[in-house]
Amino acid sequence: MLCRLVVSCYGGSAAQQEGMAPPLPRYAWWESMVSIRKLAIAALITYLHAISNEGLQLLTVCAVLGVALGLQAAYMPYEHGFMNWLEFLSLISSTITIYFSLYFTYSVTPSALVAVTVVVTVVNVLTIAVFVIALIRANWHLALESVGLNPQ
Repeated sequence: MLCRLVVSCYGGSAAQQEGMAPPLPRYAWWESMVSIRKLAIAALITYLHAISNEGLQLLTVCAVLGVALGLQAAYMPYEHGFMNWLEFLSLISSTITIYFSLYFTYSVTPSALVAVTVVVTVVNVLTIAVFVIALIRANWHLALESVGLNPQ
């Protein structure tokens, strides 16, 4: 099942999706890149804490996310454009959250902190809403297909 899901996201053939052929999609290595990105962020936060302040940690994480955004835009690894868009949205949301979190590391006015909190909260709530709608929509189409209806 997982193999079929990964192959369908990256654009494998019907035989690969049914498990009759080995899954060799074009960008199967992309999941390794996502894991490396997550490992790099965790390592940077862990090891930079001992030698620098939080501001440098957050800026470095923003740089890693910027590279990830660039790679996502350059490769567009998922077969379905909507999946690429969701990944891009997720990276943008993470970058905005990390960037605006920089304001919490410096002494700013309480009203500025409230404004930053509102911006970060709105960005993350909207991102979660988009993902929930995408999940509902995908499951709705699967449910219609399972009973023999065409979800056009």
